[in-house]
Amino acid sequence: KLSGIFLIKDKANKTTCWILIKRTKKTNPINRLLLPKSVGVGAFLAWLKEEKRNYVVPRFYEKLPELHREGGDLDLLVADEHADKVVDHIRSFSDQVTETLVESVPIGMHSISMTSGVPYFPPQLALTVIDNAIDGPAGSRIPTAIDDFHMFIYHALYHSKGYSTGIPSKNPGKPENPPENDYGGIIQKKAKKLGIKIGKTMEDMDEYMSLVG
Repeated sequence: KLSGIFLIKDKANKTTCWILIKRTKKTNPINRLLLPKSVGVGAFLAWLKEEKRNYVVPRFYEKLPELHREGGDLDLLVADEHADKVVDHIRSFSDQVTETLVESVPIGMHSISMTSGVPYFPPQLALTVIDNAIDGPAGSRIPTAIDDFHMFIYHALYHSKGYSTGIPSKNPGKPENPPENDYGGIIQKKAKKLGIKIGKTMEDMDEYMSLVG
């Protein structure tokens, strides 16, 4: 549903036109899978390594094999040629999955091409991210520091987050609920570590993303 058309000026006083489209029907994403805690994230990551699957854990990988927060999930970006095998492996434990998340770990499974809306990351860039992946905690594969930075901003700004991140905007709007994570603070810490000036608002970050392609 078309919700409106807006004119926004950037720092150079250049005006761009934005179309706001509202999703009118909520759907359950096909990429939502459950891994029994009895199997464990550590064993799952070990299987990915043993089977030589091409993937990355795009964010919140620092505490692996533990999740980054209570009630959190494990996101994966998997190469197209390995996506079906990873899904089949997770679903092979379906008889152990309970209806409650207390005994299960949600897996946000994404491939380069599989999407139910905005791509998880632009496909031509996602290929590079996976090819350049480095070793991370618990035998995982994670993005390089700059890929991690760009993927995190992309997720915060464009991947169904927007105002819900709590990142300030120059335009009216506020999150319906408190943010799940301190997205703005995390981005600022990553930018400082990389020596990059990113700005404070969503518009500043959007302009940076445009500049770096």
